[in-house]
Amino acid sequence: MFRKQLINYTLWLLFCFVGGILGAWLYDYSINRYINNFSASSAMSRYDQNSALIIRDAKKVVIEQNEKIADTISASESLLMGLFKKNNSGQYDLTKVEAQALVLTSDGWLITNQVSPDKEWYKNYVAIDKSGKIFNLDRSLDDASGLSFIHASGASGLVVADFMKAKDLQRGQTMLAVNWLAEARQDMITKIDASPNILKSSDQPYKQLLTAANYASGNYLAALDISGKVLGLFNKDGKLFATDYFVYKTSSLLAAKKNVIPVLGVNYYNLSWQAGSKLASQGALLAKSQQVPAVLKASPAEQAGLKEGDVILSLDNVVVSRDNDLADLLTDYRPQDKVIIKYLSGGKEKSVEITLGGK
Repeated sequence: MFRKQLINYTLWLLFCFVGGILGAWLYDYSINRYINNFSASSAMSRYDQNSALIIRDAKKVVIEQNEKIADTISASESLLMGLFKKNNSGQYDLTKVEAQALVLTSDGWLITNQVSPDKEWYKNYVAIDKSGKIFNLDRSLDDASGLSFIHASGASGLVVADFMKAKDLQRGQTMLAVNWLAEARQDMITKIDASPNILKSSDQPYKQLLTAANYASGNYLAALDISGKVLGLFNKDGKLFATDYFVYKTSSLLAAKKNVIPVLGVNYYNLSWQAGSKLASQGALLAKSQQVPAVLKASPAEQAGLKEGDVILSLDNVVVSRDNDLADLLTDYRPQDKVIIKYLSGGKEKSVEITLGGK
């Protein structure tokens, strides 16, 4: 009798155990996995627990990124000023901005996409910061890029932008297009240097950036990364240029109060973008077009004996390459600086010291 009860009790435990396993399997695969009615429950299965952890981490990343973007947009308000036409009433509608400007120096040098055939256009404008402080403008210097340098009279202690150079940018990098009204547009860099294989001038060292969106409307001035660094500026046509070209001019604005650039005086193709060339695989091939000669007359390059067909290999031993374009390398110099240029001429490597001009 006792033995029969023991066998029955053992079989009962066995069926309970098997039934529990079958029940757990049914819950995991037939109910919770497909219907997911209890995904928020503390009794979630191992599949949903892992899934929930992934979702939680993703949400955390998104929240942190959103917070960083919000902080960057807020910080950009201190870097930008609105430009408004003067009126007789002494009042300015801050929602009707005529143009925008980015602070370059703490003592009032700004850069703006406002340009005009009238060289004294700035006399009819004021700059207003986010606190509502009004600055008269006392000078303007137009630039070939389609932007202008202007100066806010009496300014001091302005918050200066932190800039990111083109060499530190990456394709696919997140950017924020911002304006003075604290509007922002999230976007990405799709290409650095829009036309790398065209004929270039050594004396126009700006590098265009391409983005996923179109900014032809001119509503934005600056492009920032999510850390708040300015990576590019939009000109009046909505073209985005890397900041290298503008930043290196700041010292001349401070010292000479004028817009000056170093001049070599050549036009060239970067051979790094010329696949299959029988010439050098790197360097700047001096070439002409119907509009411009390879070497400008009376330029430092012509005076040094450079001519069409020569290939500039390096400046002060820095090789001209895809990452170190000739015009970009020249931005590290000032007018009257001396530079050692190595070049190929008639198949022979030569070297010459050139004193850069200025304009």
